[in-house]
Amino acid sequence: MKSSGLLSLVALFVLVASSEAQEISSELRVLTRERAPRTELPIDSPLFQFATELENSGAALSELSERYRVHSRSDGRIKIEAVGRLTDPALSNGIVEALGGSMHLTWKNRASFWIPADRLMELARRLPEGYFLEDSSSRLNLHGSEHSGELHTGADTYIAGGDSGQGISVAVIDIGYAGLTSAQLNGWAPFIPPFQKIDYTGDGFEAGKEEHGNFCLQTVANNAPGAQYWAFRISNLTEFGAACSDVASLGIDITSISLGYSATGWEDDTGSACAAVQEICDAGGLVVNSAGNYATAHWQGVFDEGVTKGSFHDWSPGDELLGIFINEGETLSVTLAWDTSGGTDYDLLLWDNPALDTVAISTNGGTAFESINYPNPVDGVALRFLSVEKISGPDVEFEIICRPSVGEKITLEYTVPGSSTVSPTNTTDPNMISVGAVQWDDYSSAPGTPGIATYYSSRGPTNSGYSVPHLVGPTGTEINDGGTFIGTSCSAPNVAGTAAALWSSAPYLSVTGLKRLLLRQAELTKDWGPAGFDPEFGWGGLWLHPWHEDTVWIDRDTFNLFQLPALPFSRVASAHNFATAGGRLLFLGGNYPEPVFLNKQLKIETVVPVATLGD
Repeated sequence: MKSSGLLSLVALFVLVASSEAQEISSELRVLTRERAPRTELPIDSPLFQFATELENSGAALSELSERYRVHSRSDGRIKIEAVGRLTDPALSNGIVEALGGSMHLTWKNRASFWIPADRLMELARRLPEGYFLEDSSSRLNLHGSEHSGELHTGADTYIAGGDSGQGISVAVIDIGYAGLTSAQLNGWAPFIPPFQKIDYTGDGFEAGKEEHGNFCLQTVANNAPGAQYWAFRISNLTEFGAACSDVASLGIDITSISLGYSATGWEDDTGSACAAVQEICDAGGLVVNSAGNYATAHWQGVFDEGVTKGSFHDWSPGDELLGIFINEGETLSVTLAWDTSGGTDYDLLLWDNPALDTVAISTNGGTAFESINYPNPVDGVALRFLSVEKISGPDVEFEIICRPSVGEKITLEYTVPGSSTVSPTNTTDPNMISVGAVQWDDYSSAPGTPGIATYYSSRGPTNSGYSVPHLVGPTGTEINDGGTFIGTSCSAPNVAGTAAALWSSAPYLSVTGLKRLLLRQAELTKDWGPAGFDPEFGWGGLWLHPWHEDTVWIDRDTFNLFQLPALPFSRVASAHNFATAGGRLLFLGGNYPEPVFLNKQLKIETVVPVATLGD
């Protein structure tokens, strides 16, 4: 077999793991690895490694499932997905049943099913052309966790005024709702009939230990306690797609999503996650999606063979190894995605320390993006190194995203915060809002205050250059009885709930009009970055001007050709004619030189900056 040289100079650097700074250094070393036979079977590398170890190690299925983040049952079956080409139907049930499996759910070109773990490789060999086995749950990450809203976004004044989300339906799509019934009985989570909950996993709605969805529901409801709530539990992309299809068919107004998928597509609006939320947008719903927690766990750039002139990428001159700490008891998930338009194929490798032997390799043969699931095998913190090898094609842009199974956010040796958002936040439909995070106790900072976005909050733009996040919301707000919820998982439902409260005060607004009011008020009141949009804060932090009954908004910069109430009015006379006596005209800045005759008793206010009326 052909050998490939790997020359690495790892510079001294400092990373944070288990809340302690640790130093890593090494000498100049020349490494070689034997080229492993490329996996020709249509199966994702983590699943292939799982199946191989199951066959050869004698380890228990439950142990391997936990280590590799594979969903298994006591009857020896595992839940995986078969993904066809975009034009293909979902995999036939007959193929699965012939191997002792059972179909669970299908959506578009995807099928989720249970299969005996020891028949996995045989299934891969029997797949029709164009189909591929994967476990998309390993590419999914939740964007927040518990550590231990409404006061920070201005929604509290809407609740006090009686506009608390009534008449607005809100969906939360998440992977776990453990403890929800208890939270409802304690008054922490919404329980306004008809509260609806739908389980797509088949395990039971509150099964397991994951409470993330419970926290998201609480956070939305803190801002909009009067809304009607739907909760959807999913565990993979097939189920996520089915949930989004149902949200669309039900006509739900606002959907809050605090999870994301990496390596499901390179360009914007590609991959199953984007296709799923596009259904909601097409049905007229507003989708509020967390931007992600990957600013320090992401690297992106064009492949560079560097000074070594070999097949491995140089993260810095002469350094082909990207250092990463893995905490005790943690499984590291890494995805590698790239621009596939030119036919390039990359491999992803993980090396140990100090021997620098490969401990995990993803070699999907150009048929799919690469991914690795690697459980820390030692007591304490493990130091490992990532490398990217070019197999064929031109040097093109790629990105690495790393996710821990538990614990805090990951920090890589070399990081690129830009473009660290994940799908489906790269859906460019106007009905999508991508949300970053600012810690709640920084949320009162004056406009222009730099550096207050949380260190982990993913930055834009997307790989295709789309401007995200659109705005930021507060994180670290309260859940349960004094606990706090952190991450962009918290900021997104804070925005979703605030949007519901605002919409309930003006149900005649379109989604476009509602989004305009959210972004414009953020720009005018909490624009912490450079003036206008920036890839760290978007247009700014969400904040609602205090509530007043029968408010009508006026914004000179809104294109409202026919002066319809679905959008903010751009002319004072039109807003005046629509307004109800005793209500309020609220100006979002701007100059209005045309003469206006007012004959109603109205409160007139302006959001900063001051609006100018008349010559």
